[in-house]
Amino acid sequence: ILPMTRQKEVVALNNLGRVRLLSFPPEAPRPEALLALPLHHENMFYGALWLAYNSPHQFGGDEIRFLTTIAGQAALASANAQLFANAEIGRQRLAACEHRRASTDR
Repeated sequence: ILPMTRQKEVVALNNLGRVRLLSFPPEAPRPEALLALPLHHENMFYGALWLAYNSPHQFGGDEIRFLTTIAGQAALASANAQLFANAEIGRQRLAACEHRRASTDR
């Protein structure tokens, strides 16, 4: 699913019984319909949001637009989490430098 979502904005497979693009573990249930959307923000790919049905399903425009909005929000949350983690690392480095400077000033 990930390689497919890197290349396309929306991967909608309405009847997987006709398509053999994906392989699933033998013990896993095989979905009959699948919609996958990329999670990307500012040229950074974070993964994919996907939804599966146990029977063939025709994905409508409203459904795709709604899930595209959710995928966009999830990608934005991922980007914000990465920014926060980078800021936290910078804060810790600065605190370590301040601690070293304070200990050498004594």
